[in-house]
Amino acid sequence: MSREEEFAGRVRIEMTTLRVWLDKGWIVPSQVGDSAVFRDVDVARAALIRDLDDLMGINNEGIDVVLGLVDQLHMRRHDFDMMVEVLRAAGTEQDSARSQPRRCADKFSTSPKSKVATLELPHAIQRVPDASCALHE
Repeated sequence: MSREEEFAGRVRIEMTTLRVWLDKGWIVPSQVGDSAVFRDVDVARAALIRDLDDLMGINNEGIDVVLGLVDQLHMRRHDFDMMVEVLRAAGTEQDSARSQPRRCADKFSTSPKSKVATLELPHAIQRVPDASCALHE
């Protein structure tokens, strides 16, 4: 039994259906040599596609849209997680470098051209609304 046949059986779809999904790029397994390796994310994605088609009756164009939105959501979540890590690291660096706490207004500089405050961080710039300091002053 091939890995593709094993995967198709695991997600309860026909091999012809799997081939269509692979051709459309809906499922993109990792490649090891000449062999496709299906991961847990591929199983979850196949289950979603199957449910969209079988249970909800969504056509191929609709499935394309849903999968595109899911992919965008995952990219934004990854971006957000990376930003949080950068801000945490920057906050740790600032906390260790400063001997006494500074007022919120000292941490922000505002541009005369915009009503957005810029938080000055060593490795990143985070833009926040001016109103954020009003709560701390």
